[in-house]
Amino acid sequence: MKLSSATAEIKNHEHSIERKVSQYIWAMPFLWLKVDDTPRPESKRVYIERNSIGLLSNYGKLGTNLSIDLPSKEWLGFCSANANICQSGLWNVDYVDKPSDHNFVYYLETEVRRL
Repeated sequence: MKLSSATAEIKNHEHSIERKVSQYIWAMPFLWLKVDDTPRPESKRVYIERNSIGLLSNYGKLGTNLSIDLPSKEWLGFCSANANICQSGLWNVDYVDKPSDHNFVYYLETEVRRL
């Protein structure tokens, strides 16, 4: 178990930001896909997660014509000390710097149609 070395003041400040992020996310619609496999590097669930994040990430694209769905100038992620969060436009650090597989959208469409 990793213990945080942050001070109480920092934890209180982060808690406030995390609550705002959670409130925003709770208001979003969700689609749940049932993926019946064990989580491992080559599993379907990891493929979907990695490629969904890669598809939505603006890592290395901000300020270019390749960027999509830019965060607002007030987006709380710009306050993050983590460069992956600031540069990707996502409140996430895993897979943001990885491109999505060019077949991923077709794969995802097939999985959604099975619902």
